[in-house]
Amino acid sequence: MSWFEFAGASTEDIPGLSIEKKSIYGFPQRDVEKIVVPGRNGEILIDNGSYRNINVSYQCAITDYMVLYDISRMLTVGNQAGSAFQPWRGYQPLCDSYNSYERLAVHSSKVSMEELISGRFLRFNLVFDCKPQKFFSRSAVIALDAPGNLTVNRPIGAVSAAPRIEIVGSGTVELVLDGQALAIHGLILPPMTGGEYRWPSVVIDSEAMLACTYDAAGVRANLDIVQWPRFWKPASNVSASGNIARLKIYPRWWSI
Repeated sequence: MSWFEFAGASTEDIPGLSIEKKSIYGFPQRDVEKIVVPGRNGEILIDNGSYRNINVSYQCAITDYMVLYDISRMLTVGNQAGSAFQPWRGYQPLCDSYNSYERLAVHSSKVSMEELISGRFLRFNLVFDCKPQKFFSRSAVIALDAPGNLTVNRPIGAVSAAPRIEIVGSGTVELVLDGQALAIHGLILPPMTGGEYRWPSVVIDSEAMLACTYDAAGVRANLDIVQWPRFWKPASNVSASGNIARLKIYPRWWSI
């Protein structure tokens, strides 16, 4: 049943592994608290406006026990680049050949092995604890290299987007996102290496709810954001003005 990829490592690169079953199509639970009041009809709802994590699982089988080391590596360090050993931490990208979207997942449960034929055939279930969103092209980027206007189009099937915005500039930069104005002051242009800026002047990540600026040495300072930018219209307009050298927007459209 083809492949899945976690933390950059794919089961396509593990010979002797097959995927027998999958459980990937569920919907997450709404984060709603219900309170029963004696003598009152119905329940009081405290709706937090969000969703809880969801499990995605793949039932796998192997005929070569040596590939257990490859599976262990995938679940520990993913697809490592470079010479430094760096176990992954937190959510990692999870995608497969069955869908066009990806999830953010962590593998934190134990894996029990069922030996069906001694020394020849193992079956096991890999369960990933995933954020509730199904992301559409998280790596897609819309960019400007000067002040100007952008249109962010909503893909078919998407519901909303919590974008990551990266700005390289100096002094004051102003953004207007679907009427929401955002002015950032005191930006510093970062140094360049090989024709590329070494880091952004400011990062605003609505999904992580993180915003910060960077000084000339790359030291960051927190930035207060009153309202985190969101996209939800079929076509959203973005205008950028001020001393902008580069603007990147990763929309990160999603559905449940």
